Amino acid sequence: MLIKCVIAVFALAVLPQTALSHEDHNPLFSKGDGRAYGYGIMVPCGKPDHDCRKPNKPAKPTEPFCVTTRSCSEWEISSYRLEIEAYNQEVETYNYQVDQYVDCINDFIDKQKEAAEVHLEAAREARND
Repeated sequence: MLIKCVIAVFALAVLPQTALSHEDHNPLFSKGDGRAYGYGIMVPCGKPDHDCRKPNKPAKPTEPFCVTTRSCSEWEISSYRLEIEAYNQEVETYNYQVDQYVDCINDFIDKQKEAAEVHLEAAREARND
């Protein structure tokens, strides 16, 4: 959960009571007389986190020692082949998960760029006022 923070103070003056009800701004401080003596824009503190799940790379099967000595039994060879087949399937699944992860990260980046652009456009409009 992100905490809201004041990122910009844009008025340091005694403001009328009606200004306190504006939904986009929050008073920074008040003397209890119904007036705010400063306003700021409230936005989430910190950086947003993505909810993308990074996949774990599968572990390669260990080559049996008998391969180096060329003394493997049929069972050892067959077992190792099954391990290789299982590993290849895990790699296919991993590759699919990596694609999904990359898509998720790219979507997150695009959304963050869009959100930033809204703020930049508001700043450009304010400068032009």
